[in-house]
This record gives sequence, structure tokens and C-alpha cells, in this order.
Amino acid sequence: GKKTKKMWVVRVSGEGCDVHFIRRNEEYICLKSAQEVNLTPPVLYIKEEQLICSRFIEDGKTWNNQTVQENIKLCVEIVQKLHNISNESYTQHIFNPFEVSRHYLEISKSHSAPLPSDIQIHFDKMNFIENLLNSHSKSTFPICPCHNDLLAANWIMGTLNNTKKLWLIDFEYGGLGDRFFDLANLSGNCEFSDDQDKELITEYFGTFDLSYYSRLKLLKAVSDLREGMWSFVQWGISKTCSQEFYEEYGRNCITRFGNAVSSPEYQDYIKSLQSPDNTV
Repeated sequence: GKKTKKMWVVRVSGEGCDVHFIRRNEEYICLKSAQEVNLTPPVLYIKEEQLICSRFIEDGKTWNNQTVQENIKLCVEIVQKLHNISNESYTQHIFNPFEVSRHYLEISKSHSAPLPSDIQIHFDKMNFIENLLNSHSKSTFPICPCHNDLLAANWIMGTLNNTKKLWLIDFEYGGLGDRFFDLANLSGNCEFSDDQDKELITEYFGTFDLSYYSRLKLLKAVSDLREGMWSFVQWGISKTCSQEFYEEYGRNCITRFGNAVSSPEYQDYIKSLQSPDNTV
């Protein structure tokens, strides 16, 4: 039969990969596991050059925040399939957003990044959230394969092998972790409203649970802090964008964290996780 040319996208290791715990061999393990359950396009790994090659989706359309918001159910189905992959077949790297944020803080300080003057207060609040969540057994699930970078730009609708579907790409931050952080990361990156967060919890768990919702909301704030600290690391090491861009983006993310943990609702989330009965 007639052979058709297949186009591939090549990902190379750029500056700062080690600082962000990005390792192409580990990313490839994540991608292969996701490929086996048809979540991401076919991939190849060229070990000598540490290159990852993914099939190019020629008619692919990258989603935006609104598209994700309008398709929460579909996105949840894909995230659930990812979380249901066996831990043994995924990378064994553990992604802990609290530890990553503290690591980013040290790297940012080493580069004299222009951090907000109250950054330590934000980290004290983050540490409080970490301790609270670790002590709440009801909303603590076993770690599972996670993506950890669920931007709208990592969702692509397109056709491969005569099948049009939604694909999830870019697993460079993939690791075993807290499924709630994956959901919170999706919500935060795609700017979900309170109602959309409730829909997210209900679609994922099949019912609405206040403790699950509260854990999501607290980790949504943590996701913003981690994202902000990522940007200040980039301020010190990256030439991809200007330092002014990274500073503004980082400050905006950290401001969202500060607003979240200063809101009246924040105290409600704390109380719900300290209450013995929090199912509604």
C-alpha cells in the first residue's frame, strides 16, 4: 500500500532541566505509560542525545482555558485514566509541590531573584497547609501517576490513526504524587470558578465531598505559589523570556496565593479539614 510520511515533534534538553528535576529518560517512561492507555501520541526516545520524539498531530488544535472549562468531564476522564496507571509502570520520581517550592526558594535566593518582601510569610502558610493535609487521613489517597503541569496548552484535540480525540502532552514534570494536586493544578492553570471546582470534584469522585473540595482549594493556592517560585528560578537561569516577564509572572502567581490564603473562604477550608464530619 501507499506509505505516508509521519511527522514528529522533537523535544531536547534545555537550560535548567536539572534545577527543575526534568530528566528526559524519566519523562519518556511517563509518556510510554500514557501512550499504552492511548492518552498521549506515540513516542520514541533517542538515548544518546536525550531526545524525545512524539508524533505530530497535523490537525491538532491546542485548547485554551475556556475550552477546558467547557469540557471538564472529558478532561477528568483522561486524568482518571492517568491516575489509574500502575505506579510500577510509571517513573518512580516523587513529585511533592511543597518540597519543590522550598527547593525553588533556595535556588531563587542563590540567584538574588527579586522575591516579594513577605515571601517567608507565604512559605509559613504553605507549611501550615502541608501539615494540615498530612494530618487529614480522609482526603489522603495513595500516591499515583500524575502529570503536574495541566496547562490548557497541554491539551490537544486532533486525529491520529484515523481517530479524533483529546490528547494530553508534555509530561516533563510527571511523577508519582497527590491526585488532588493534579486536579488543583488543572483548576488553577485553567482558571476554574468555584462552581467549576465543585464540578471537577463531583466528576472525579462521583459525588461532592467538602473535605475533597477543601483539599483541592488549598492545593490550588499551593499550585500558584509553586508556579510563582518556578518563575523566579527562571528569572535567574533562563534566557527564554526577559527577567521582567519572569518577575511580573512570578509576582502575579504569588499574589494569587496570598489572596487565596487571606480570604474568608480559606478559613472555611481549614475548618472543614479539622472537622470530623465534612461530607455534604
